[in-house]
Amino acid sequence: MDDHIYSARMRERIQQERTQNTVTLLFMGLAFGAILALLFAPKSGDKTRAELTHLIGERFGRRRRTRTEQAIKTLEREFNRLRDQFEDRVAELR
Repeated sequence: MDDHIYSARMRERIQQERTQNTVTLLFMGLAFGAILALLFAPKSGDKTRAELTHLIGERFGRRRRTRTEQAIKTLEREFNRLRDQFEDRVAELR
């Protein structure tokens, strides 16, 4: 019975170490990739940051507009449905 507990604990420890190693290697790879990207970048850092800021702002702006338009359409449909229900109930009371 002690062997079973020991082996379960050992498997858990090995899994934790694998996870830690995977995360460590992932971050090292990201850092290495970032360094290479900076070394071989065809543009200056200022230009690259400005372009990235512009692209990100554009994408999020489009998403916000799309979501806002969808929300407005949903609200309009819901408002019309509620207005119709209200008018039906008022008509029933008359």
